[in-house]
Amino acid sequence: MLPSSVAAIWILAIALSTAADPKRDPTEVRMDRCYKTSRELFGEDLSMAEKVQPPKALRTPRPDYPTGSVPGTCSGLSSHVILISPQGRVRGAWIVNEPRCEPPWPELTKAIRAAIWTRQFEPATVDGRPVPICALAMTIIDWR
Repeated sequence: MLPSSVAAIWILAIALSTAADPKRDPTEVRMDRCYKTSRELFGEDLSMAEKVQPPKALRTPRPDYPTGSVPGTCSGLSSHVILISPQGRVRGAWIVNEPRCEPPWPELTKAIRAAIWTRQFEPATVDGRPVPICALAMTIIDWR
């Protein structure tokens, strides 16, 4: 059983461009991977697109948190860059940040990632046409 003080908040932040700075942070690196995968799978990416209508979440299930040995504390941000297909399905997910758990609890990251892959969206559109898009999915964890 997980502590009653579990607080997980799902946030979807759309990211449409990255800076070309050589000292880029992990989010920008993962976004570049997402754009590359989008071009490989769909022949396009929206890194420079204008007039994009962002996707709308239809299904954002909470992670199936692992049972058993729960850490004493676990808090922080779990963020992933995700590729949402023109059909509204997650087609790629890249870890940016993980929450800090004492003792370490890798099963939590696996559970969050599994939930991300089951999300469904009304696709992003440009001039009414469904398009792939890269987005940032975040889960805030605060277990004490």
